[in-house]
Amino acid sequence: LKKNCLRTSAIMGNCLEPKSSPSTSDNLTATEQKAHHGIQTGLIDAAQNERKAKKLLLLGAGSSGKSTLFKQLKCIHGWGFENPDFVESKHNIRVNMVACMIKLLTQSEGLYKQQIIEECVDLDDEKTMTAIKCVASFKEEQFELEEEVDWNAMEKLGGSLDLLWQLTAIQQTFSKGRRLFAIPENMDYFFKKARQIFAEDFFPSNQDVLRTRIRTTGAAIEANYEINGVFFRIFDAGGQRNERRKWIHQFENVTALMFVAALNHYNCVLFEDEQKNAMLESLALFDEIINTKWFKSTEIILFLNKKDLFAELIREGVSLSVCFHAKHGWHEKEWQWLDNENPNDYATYSVNQPMVDHDEAAQNQQHSVFEKCYKAALEFITDVYLSRNRNKNKRVFVHVTDATDRDQIEKVFWDVQEIVVRSNLKRNGFV
Repeated sequence: LKKNCLRTSAIMGNCLEPKSSPSTSDNLTATEQKAHHGIQTGLIDAAQNERKAKKLLLLGAGSSGKSTLFKQLKCIHGWGFENPDFVESKHNIRVNMVACMIKLLTQSEGLYKQQIIEECVDLDDEKTMTAIKCVASFKEEQFELEEEVDWNAMEKLGGSLDLLWQLTAIQQTFSKGRRLFAIPENMDYFFKKARQIFAEDFFPSNQDVLRTRIRTTGAAIEANYEINGVFFRIFDAGGQRNERRKWIHQFENVTALMFVAALNHYNCVLFEDEQKNAMLESLALFDEIINTKWFKSTEIILFLNKKDLFAELIREGVSLSVCFHAKHGWHEKEWQWLDNENPNDYATYSVNQPMVDHDEAAQNQQHSVFEKCYKAALEFITDVYLSRNRNKNKRVFVHVTDATDRDQIEKVFWDVQEIVVRSNLKRNGFV
C-alpha cells in the first residue's frame, strides 16, 4: 500500500495538498483531524522523497551475478534476508542440484567420447548405478511441500549426490565442459555439502542465499534504500534475451545504469542458447544498452564481476582465445597469447615451469607470472567492453568485483553513491 501511495503521489504531484478539504475534516474530531493531517503530510513527504530519489537500474546478461549484487545490497543497506528468501533458496538449491547432476551425467559420456575428459562414469559399478537411479527419481521434484517429504529418501538423495560428485568423471565434466554447455558455476559449493542440504534440519545461510541461482523474469524487482540521507530506488531487470524488450523503454530517466558482466563468461555459453558464447552475448547487450537513446544522459557503471572465478580460469590456463578468436566468431582484435616473447596465457608458462613446493624463489616467480597474465587478460576484456561506447564524451566507470564479497560490494557502492551525487550536481549546474 505504501509503495502504491508513493507512486500515486509522484504522478499526481500538486494534487496532494497538506490542507484537509472541508468535506473531509469538518466532521472529524480534533484527534481524528490531527491523524488525518499527519497522513496527508506523510503522503506529501513520501512524494517529495520519491521525486528526489536516485533511480539506479541493474542490468546484465543472464547469470552475470547482477541478482547476487542486488541481494548483497539488500543485506548491506536494507533489512537483510527475510524468511521467504530462505525458503525460496532452500527449494531452488535442491532443484538446481538434482538438475545439475543429471546434466553432468548426461554430458559426461559425450565429453569422454570427444576425449575432452580422461575418465568416464562406470555404469557397471553397482553403487554408482544405484546413486544415478536415486537422483533420476527426483527429476520432477520441486521440494516445496516439506510436510509431505520422506526424509529417509531425502537423506539417500543427499548421499547419492555426494557419491556422484566425488567421481573424477563428474568433476572433470564440471570443470572442462563449461564452455560447451550451460551450468551454474557455483554448484561445486553446494555439492560439497550435499548430505547437509538434503537433511531435515537444513536451513540456508546468508551465503547460500547469495549463491542460489534464481532467474529474474518478468517485471523488474525494486528495492528502496536511504543511504546517508540520499534515497535510492534500485531495479533488477531480467537479463535473458526474451526479457529485455519488457523493460528497456521504462527506464529513460534513471540516474545511473549499473551493468554487470561476468569475467569468467569468456569460457561459458548461454543458458538459453548453448551455441552462443556468454561473453559475446554480454558484449552485444552492453553495446545495445550504452548506445541506446534511452540512456543518452545516464551515468554508466560497469561491474566486471566474478573475478574469483576468472582468476581460477587463468590459473587453469584457459586462454581468452576460446572466445576472442576468429574461429569462434570474433572478428575484432584477437587475444595474443604471446606478447614480446612473454606469455600472456598462464598455461604457456606453467607447463614448462612446474611449481616446486620447497623452492620459494620459483613460487614467487610463478606467482609473478600469474599476476601478469591475470592483469593482461583483465585489461584486454576491459578494453573490449569500453570499445563498445561510441560516445567519446561519455565516461564509463569500471569496477572489478566479486558480488559474494560483502565488504568489497559495500566499498564499491560508496563509489557508486559518489558518482550518482556528482552526476546530480552536474545536471543542476553546480559542477
